[in-house]
Amino acid sequence: MNGALLLALRLVHILAGTFWVGGVFIAGLFILPAVRAVGPAAMPVMQHIMLRRRLAVYLPISAVLSVLAGVILYGRNMSLTAGAWGRSPMGMGMTFGAASAILALVFGMGVSAPAAKKLASAAGPGGLPLSDDVRARLTRRAAVGSTGSMLFLAIATVAMAIARYL
Repeated sequence: MNGALLLALRLVHILAGTFWVGGVFIAGLFILPAVRAVGPAAMPVMQHIMLRRRLAVYLPISAVLSVLAGVILYGRNMSLTAGAWGRSPMGMGMTFGAASAILALVFGMGVSAPAAKKLASAAGPGGLPLSDDVRARLTRRAAVGSTGSMLFLAIATVAMAIARYL
């Protein structure tokens, strides 16, 4: 792998990961709690953020790009060292961080994103009206997925940031 490709993969991994982590934390700590507090009146804002500003598209894309670039970089390190890097303290730290990031991806794409997208779609013109019970359930599901994603992303970020120093 040449130096330019290696640099490009690192940039994609870091920049997409930064957007992913920041977006999940902003959504989980500020947007979703505000939507829960305000109730149905907040649905147009949620719809605008998720559908018109396309956060529901950009977050999963950045997550997948970050994970894919990370997998390629991880595989490169493993192949260059015949697997020895994975048994080193740095490799184990990166492995732990990678596993945490993959769990965050599962929580985000499997739990939080579908619920948030349904909430946003229902708020729009022509959207099916949601009962208060269904809206509350979807909001809770989005919050649980967001909390899981935040937890695993925090672990991944810390693990990858300190892995070099283990």
